[in-house]
Amino acid sequence: MQLIPTINEKNFEEIKKKVALIENLVDWIQFDIADGKFTSYTTWNNPSDLLTLSPFLNFEIHLMVLEPEKIVENWLKISNVRRIIVHLETITGASFNQIRELTKKYQKELGLAIESKTPWETIIPYADKIDLVQVLAVSAGPAGQTFELSNLEKIRNIKKKFPQLIVEVDGGVNNETAPLIKSAGADIINSSSYIFSDLSKVEEKIKELEKI
Repeated sequence: MQLIPTINEKNFEEIKKKVALIENLVDWIQFDIADGKFTSYTTWNNPSDLLTLSPFLNFEIHLMVLEPEKIVENWLKISNVRRIIVHLETITGASFNQIRELTKKYQKELGLAIESKTPWETIIPYADKIDLVQVLAVSAGPAGQTFELSNLEKIRNIKKKFPQLIVEVDGGVNNETAPLIKSAGADIINSSSYIFSDLSKVEEKIKELEKI
């Protein structure tokens, strides 16, 4: 099970501090982008800032925004951005197709996220058109929320129906929930507040989760 640390911040200075702590420990970093519309929370959201970070890292962009089709290309243009994740709750068939064509154009991966309250069956029409599904085990918004255990069954159901589909789990991931998530069949975990709650123990926390 792969670990991708998540950075969820309101300003880029804080992002740079966190990236500096983990850039020699991991290959991938996820950035949460929230617009204050799909969520009540707003984060940093300037794609070009990423050009100032290490060219050796892979970036995953989790767009918690309404109408992602209007901004997705700005992120896809950044070379380090390897994967875009949009929310099923924010797309239509037409906007999904538009986003999919853009990810193909830039040769990037496309993930589809579903919120904790969204039934897993909603991904069925999209499962053969995406590279990954992200189970968001909390409500879209700030880091530090509690993992909702009902998502374990959601993970199991998705892996049973689509065994080849990569399942990523985000929200409330820590040393207690990660083993449960792995047992349910997840391929990737994201963690934010658990890793960064004590900046003196970031490396220790990353290694702990990677061993699970």
